[in-house]
Parts: sequence; C-alpha cells; structure tokens
Amino acid sequence: HIGDLYADYCHDAEKQDRTPVSRSTFFRGVKAVVDDVQRGADACLLLPPQPFGETLEIDYVGQQLQLTMGDGKQQDFWICVLTWPASGLVYAQPITRQGTLETCTAILDGLRLFGVRPRLLRSDNARSMVLAHDKGDAAILNQSFMAFMDELDIGVVPTNPRAPSS
Repeated sequence: HIGDLYADYCHDAEKQDRTPVSRSTFFRGVKAVVDDVQRGADACLLLPPQPFGETLEIDYVGQQLQLTMGDGKQQDFWICVLTWPASGLVYAQPITRQGTLETCTAILDGLRLFGVRPRLLRSDNARSMVLAHDKGDAAILNQSFMAFMDELDIGVVPTNPRAPSS
C-alpha cells in the first residue's frame, strides 16, 4: 500500500538516527517518479529494495576539475563521489590523485559527515581499490585498501569489468 511507503521510510531513517523529510515532500517525490514512469522517461531508475544505508557506492567523476587555490594558482582535481543508494545521501570530495590514500580519506570523510557506516562498498575497478579484475574472474583487491576497509568492517564488492551497473 502506498501509505506504508512513508512509514517504512520514516522507520528506516529513525533506525539510522536521520531526520526524514516531511510526508508531503516524500509523496511529491513519489509522484514525480510515477509521472516519469507513466511518460516513459529514460531517466527513471528503480532500485532493488535494501535497508537504508546498507550499501555505499563509490566512483570518480570522469573529467578533472580545475580550481583556483588560495595562492591564486590553478590545480586540477578529480572528484570522488560516494552515494548511499535510495537514501538521497551523496558526498563529493576533490582529490589530487585517484590513489589509495586519497580514496580512503574521501571514504572516511564521507562516513564521518553522514554518520552512516554501510555493510558493503560497491566500487568500480579503479586501481586505488582493485589491482585486476577480468570478466568472469574474482577481483584482485589492493591490499592497503582492503586493510582499511577491514578496519572499518565494510565488505568490498567490485562491479564487473566494463559492466558497472551489474
């Protein structure tokens, strides 16, 4: 029943010590998705049901961003993006390189900001996390990255090569 959606959402938010959006805001969002589906919009994405905050996804924005620093000099940054699916939580952090230390720092900063520690991290096959991953084979994970994730008690699930949505 549609009315149960908001109650389930509020319950999940409460378990994570988060403040839910108002009922009217929630149902405006539901209506927007329903309208998109009815129009046949390509942008509609239906996610499998999962507990709030259980999975964290990480990726890098494909193009570098040039920022002017305090001294007036330009510096290029990659943007590391973390999302908690179906939660509305997104964290983006500029990093100077897509290395393991920078990636781990961005993950830790995002976890601290939102206070939501997931059970799983779904990653692409970036070298900072995955050393090798041939289609159909198990991924070989970066040991430094895995030690960090083990300390946080978060499992890592790399996506399949050349199939990031699978």
